[in-house]
Amino acid sequence: MNQRFPKSLSALGEQIETALVNDPAKAASTLIELKKLGVQLALDDFGTGYSSLSYLTQFEFNRLEIDKSFVRDILVDPKDLVIVKAIVAMGHALGLEVVAEGVETMAQRDLLDALGCDSFQGYLVGRPGRPGRPEEISPMLGVGLL
Repeated sequence: MNQRFPKSLSALGEQIETALVNDPAKAASTLIELKKLGVQLALDDFGTGYSSLSYLTQFEFNRLEIDKSFVRDILVDPKDLVIVKAIVAMGHALGLEVVAEGVETMAQRDLLDALGCDSFQGYLVGRPGRPGRPEEISPMLGVGLL
């Protein structure tokens, strides 16, 4: 691949997200090249914004990340619960790992685990660390929540 990638993976993700919307063919070829390099691909913030259902058939993702807006009120809003159940079932039927974003309480984590989520992101697991500062990430290793 002769394309230069930005130094930041975040910037790369933003470029790919823009390409998904503006130039799906270019995005598909970029994602194929990344997969050849062993990069695991996640459809982030699924269910909101630009995360279209059609991306699940157009692109080869490894992971589906449920947007935190559905997780936040999952314990009190039956609509969020139904949506999360559907996303988990669909993700697993497509052979994808399903990750719940924005998990902040053990009650949320326990329910999401019972629904079949494969892993969790959010303040319950750990606060985001800064790039190049692994000491900020290490406290969450071995917590037993993942």
